[in-house]
Amino acid sequence: FFSPVRDKTQSLVDKRFYREKVDARKAFAEFGRALRRTIDLNEALAFVVVRVSAHMHAAHAAVFLRRADGSLERAASVGPPPGEAFAWQADRLIIELLEAGLAAPGDESGPYRLFVPLTLPPVADLDGERPTLLIGVLALGPRLSELGYSSEDQALLMGLAEQTGTALYVAQLVRERAAG
Repeated sequence: FFSPVRDKTQSLVDKRFYREKVDARKAFAEFGRALRRTIDLNEALAFVVVRVSAHMHAAHAAVFLRRADGSLERAASVGPPPGEAFAWQADRLIIELLEAGLAAPGDESGPYRLFVPLTLPPVADLDGERPTLLIGVLALGPRLSELGYSSEDQALLMGLAEQTGTALYVAQLVRERAAG
């Protein structure tokens, strides 16, 4: 008898107090589905920075793609900080964290507060398993609310990181194939 009343009450509380959390999860699920259907690299990059910055309420965001020489080059951004260079020279510790598949905090005085690795997951082939490959980095500026990124925010972003890294890798392959 009390179960329907409790469920209805819980639903009302969730909608009132946790709406942002529920909406973000739903939005990121839709994000993953839409990204998988995108094979144009520029379209995918724009989609990622616009959607993630909007859902995370970031003042600015950028995607840096890894070049053949290992450096990172800004490939897309929304609301970039003034004077930001197209290439990014990251601290070695940040790169090590990202290559290990971990999000890295940014310097409070720098333009970005959180760096999320965009990776291609390990794949088994005839020679054994290839390690995780860092495709690029999603860099997020401070939140408009001036609050930091919570552990739940980071978990959501890390859940998207592999999907995004894979989608960008495929889009890069499509572009290379079309050019060659």
